[in-house]
Amino acid sequence: MTVNSYQDLRAWQHAFVLAKLAYDLADRLPDYERFALSSQIRRAATSIFGNIAEGYGAGTRPKFLNHLRIARGSARELDSYVKFVRERQPSLVPSALESAMDEACRVLQGLIATLEISRGPRVRTAHPRPLTHDS
Repeated sequence: MTVNSYQDLRAWQHAFVLAKLAYDLADRLPDYERFALSSQIRRAATSIFGNIAEGYGAGTRPKFLNHLRIARGSARELDSYVKFVRERQPSLVPSALESAMDEACRVLQGLIATLEISRGPRVRTAHPRPLTHDS
């Protein structure tokens, strides 16, 4: 599989959809949560796809993996916030958000595992040298 852009990565695509759904949730929160939980939800959600893109552009496999792991941490952070909202106001959390979260985490973990175990997918970066296992 050849990847020409971070946008070609399924992990980035799923994370992008997840972020849109997370923003919808943040928009539905009460006004008094606007500068607290709502902001945290937005930042965690955008951090997932942002770190995937940043890691892809870093140009080395170890840097890419590091950013993917940061994205995974942000996904767990977002999941914690969603669970908190669900405990307090279950009607605000749509099942589509929970499904998107599960799928985004599954695909992201799959990409991490692929890059850790093997040379993984061939990735073209904006940098002159390709990703290598030991660079």
